[in-house]
Amino acid sequence: MKRRVAITGVGLVDPLGDSMSSFFDRTIRGESSIRHYSTNDIPVPISIPAVHCSSFNGDEILGKPRTISMDKFSQMGLVAAFEAWSNAGFDINDKSHKPDIGVSWGTALGGTRIYEQGLKEMWQNGRERLPPLAVVMGMNNACSSHIAIQLGLGNSSLSYTVACSSASAAIGEAYRRIRDGEAKAMVAGGSDTPLIYGVIRAWDGMRVLSPGDEKTSPSACRPFDQSRSGLVLGEGAAALILEDWDHAIARNAPIIGELAGYGANCDHTNLVKPDPNGQVAAISLALDDAGIAPNEIGYINAHGTATVEGDPSEIEALRRVFGDQAKDLAVSSTKSTHGHLMGASGAIEAVVTVLSLQNGVVPPTANLQNIDPACEGVRHIKVGDNNQFKLKAAISNSFAFGGSNAVLVFKSVNSIDCKMNWSTPFGVKAWSAWSSSLKTSEEWLAWAQNPFIPSGDEKPKVAGMQPMNRRRLKRLGSMALETAYNLPETNSPIIFCSKIGESDRCFELLKELTETGALSPQSFSLAVHNAIPSLYTIDKKLHANVLAIASEAGIFSALIEALGLFASGETMVRIIIAEEGIPKEYKQYCSFSDESFAYALDLVPGGDLALSFAANTESGQDVSPLSPNLEVLRFLLNQHSECEYSIGKTTWRMKRG
Repeated sequence: MKRRVAITGVGLVDPLGDSMSSFFDRTIRGESSIRHYSTNDIPVPISIPAVHCSSFNGDEILGKPRTISMDKFSQMGLVAAFEAWSNAGFDINDKSHKPDIGVSWGTALGGTRIYEQGLKEMWQNGRERLPPLAVVMGMNNACSSHIAIQLGLGNSSLSYTVACSSASAAIGEAYRRIRDGEAKAMVAGGSDTPLIYGVIRAWDGMRVLSPGDEKTSPSACRPFDQSRSGLVLGEGAAALILEDWDHAIARNAPIIGELAGYGANCDHTNLVKPDPNGQVAAISLALDDAGIAPNEIGYINAHGTATVEGDPSEIEALRRVFGDQAKDLAVSSTKSTHGHLMGASGAIEAVVTVLSLQNGVVPPTANLQNIDPACEGVRHIKVGDNNQFKLKAAISNSFAFGGSNAVLVFKSVNSIDCKMNWSTPFGVKAWSAWSSSLKTSEEWLAWAQNPFIPSGDEKPKVAGMQPMNRRRLKRLGSMALETAYNLPETNSPIIFCSKIGESDRCFELLKELTETGALSPQSFSLAVHNAIPSLYTIDKKLHANVLAIASEAGIFSALIEALGLFASGETMVRIIIAEEGIPKEYKQYCSFSDESFAYALDLVPGGDLALSFAANTESGQDVSPLSPNLEVLRFLLNQHSECEYSIGKTTWRMKRG
């Protein structure tokens, strides 16, 4: 069964050394963390715009005993992981074995810094060998290993090195492990420290670094702008706690968002030149995985590196995926404020995207003034623009050298989502439905694609029923039992549901009582709510347990009862739903629709369906003209992934997978 994945904690190393809220506030305002960065390295000093975490001191935060065997990229990663872990409600001091929780980490460079320092010592100072801990400090899986050791994570410890898509790939693969039931929770993110002489000179050699001095450096990164001149390197780390939704609900965790989809592929065209075709495919894969239509996406956190070739390629991909909607799609690149963190970029951008969904606000692309015509066709968010949005879902893009693409789809959550605790799985073994306007299964399947309210006065024949018993039925009972007789014979429990039952028969009973002052035994016995399923058991000579429910949310009440029966050992339950319009004499007193239909479901435990419900703080509003009974039937026939219905102050939800 496909598991839902909650985000319960986030953490990062802020370039300016402030809190998470401060970092997000600056990002929303478009305030740059980019500063002029210079060194006295030989043979040529460094002088570039960069995001340098100058206030970061791993020894002070983590303690020397921890950091003595850790490179800076591991120290930053552990700090970010600790913050996310604590925010998720876990104890960072609890090192007990946790076999259901693992870590998935991304880095492009790993401990390159420690190797460069060692080589400098050899070449410049005549040392004969690297420090004894160089290997364990420099290996790419060092950070993930330290996180696992410090938090007692015994599931998997995996590291991903896919250039600038590393962290997004790590987050996506962690999502897959939870979705597929291989882990209950994962620490996922990335860290990188590219402000190293050799790395800087390598990027400078490609002529893609933006120039700048003390005055111009804060505005050096200008994604999508006509005057953009290249990317800005940054160092840092960010982490997310991904968790099985039911696991998070069970421990009352603070759910701040949902990771709903992941798409990854390879352009297989060029090591450095981006390919819109591959990007289109990756975005489409992520949307398909999430089960989300393009028109449900409200915001794109773009890869947007401010390179001449990269930015137009990404915008072209968005135009192709979103079509006519693209012009209204909010797009921004937050690299304009926090720089390009290499393998950690996808992690910090995932955090920004989650916080944007949570707060209903979109960060701008800083320094964007004159949009490059090649980058037009989307709604670029600039500093000063209205950035308040009702966001349902958003995407974070990561496109790397080597053509490695990784795309994450996030969904917003509300208080209802965070209270949903799903039932044990169940499935539909068989079904049957009947209405005057829809008689065959083929007609009902077609109706599910283009639904309407079934109506009509026709009464089915119920040919399988003994004539004497059949004559006792009015139209509602005939419809209900027509569906039951179309299913295989069973002695399993039967649950009958109807909002008001046979209102016309009750009307006749009341009329008889007022006119004669007496009732015939038959008129009373046939008017009770359980008369219809009772006639069925009498006709079939069954000893099945019969339950009758009168409720507007009849199908949901019936499902709760069925799940209780499964828990007590039943292997199948038959639910019969039937509704018809009320007599004209009642219509001045209520607003019930004239829907007329019936269906029957044979349910079994252990399928691909689950039910959940939670209380709203406000009265729910129906989002569908169909009654809840019909809405659930449509969901079942359509094979949709999720169905939601609010009645009063209760929200019901069914999911598949």
